[in-house]
Amino acid sequence: MQETLRDPPRAAGPRVEVLPNGLRVAVERVHHARSVAVGVWLGAGSLYERPGEAGAAHFLEHMLFKGTIRRSGRALADLMDATGGEFNAVTGRETTCYYGWVLADQWPRAVSILAELLLESRIDAAAVEQERLVILEEIRGEEEAPESRALMDLDRLLWGRHPYGRPIAGTVRSASRLTREQLLRLKEELYTPDNAVVSLAGNVDPDAAVEAVRAAFGGWTGRRARRPGRPPRPVGGVGVRRRRLDQAHLVFGSPGPGLGTRELYPALVLSTLLGGGQSSRLFQRIREDEALAYTVYSFHEAYRGSGAAGVYAAVRPDGAVRAASLIRAEFERLAQGPIDPGELERARMQLKSSVVFGLESMVERMNRMGEQLLLLGRVTDPEELIARIDAVTAEDVQAAARAIWGAGPLVTAAVGPVSRPDIAGV
Repeated sequence: MQETLRDPPRAAGPRVEVLPNGLRVAVERVHHARSVAVGVWLGAGSLYERPGEAGAAHFLEHMLFKGTIRRSGRALADLMDATGGEFNAVTGRETTCYYGWVLADQWPRAVSILAELLLESRIDAAAVEQERLVILEEIRGEEEAPESRALMDLDRLLWGRHPYGRPIAGTVRSASRLTREQLLRLKEELYTPDNAVVSLAGNVDPDAAVEAVRAAFGGWTGRRARRPGRPPRPVGGVGVRRRRLDQAHLVFGSPGPGLGTRELYPALVLSTLLGGGQSSRLFQRIREDEALAYTVYSFHEAYRGSGAAGVYAAVRPDGAVRAASLIRAEFERLAQGPIDPGELERARMQLKSSVVFGLESMVERMNRMGEQLLLLGRVTDPEELIARIDAVTAEDVQAAARAIWGAGPLVTAAVGPVSRPDIAGV
């Protein structure tokens, strides 16, 4: 059972305020920065889609850039480019984020633009049909790319019919059937101020930022009317898609700890030690020692209350079974064998560096504040993250390896010139 972390004492950090309509605002001033990142985070990912709505959250994200009651999509694009900045959006399992990254003196315009996107979107029927064609091409591209196809199969096999088990963009079939009314209903039920965070990071005065957000978003009304469904129950299994390719794309996965749990930090160190860099075990064994692959890496996806650990490798076809055997053997070695202190320290240093390097990017700072405040209800200080990484011991990593790779259920997905009996038999 995962143990939820207790909040440690709060340290001085970004300014956080809650507006009367429930909208949370987080501002972090970075005096030396010459830019500002502004983001609107919403609890509106694919997790919240109902049956028959697969891909709706992603579709809706596209539509908000297609015009407002004041401007056409082209006029919006002109307005964004006139700031000299970058505007975009991303939809995930649990969240959708709309953001702008601009020069420091342009941040008020970024706030205004994002407010117009969120509060004044038009979503007309003709634009829905036109954008549907774009989304279908996006989905086809993802399905045809062997790496992304294998990773999608991992999700499907691990989570089954739960929303975590389907592609965030949906399928060609589901995206072809989504209606304008479904998109409008999703927006009405999830795009509400109490389900959102506006996050700003960079050379921006916190008082001015809060007032600008209040002026732009203070009239936003509504309350979230939709909650996620049942929690996921891992399934497991083996899936092989035979394709004529020059490489076999292998993915191994298992359930792992989620956000806000004590077990997450050992799992992140484990993932880094396993396949997070050139000195990692899988990189050295699969690529350097055996020359079976050019690309091999590990990953850990953490959600609220659940997560997934995984390993991906693109190998030559005649080495697929050998690579699969070596990867599984490494799972067992990590769970049972000793971990060298130098190896552990390298993995911890990589993770700590990723935290520190993220502080160099205003977009990463904005993302960290917005996502954490939305999903966890608080912003974790970077020093706290570093301390938790430093506290991970070799015994913690071995316990994580046993819990993740030794407990089950394990998923194996493969795309390429491989057979199911060969992969399943490893």
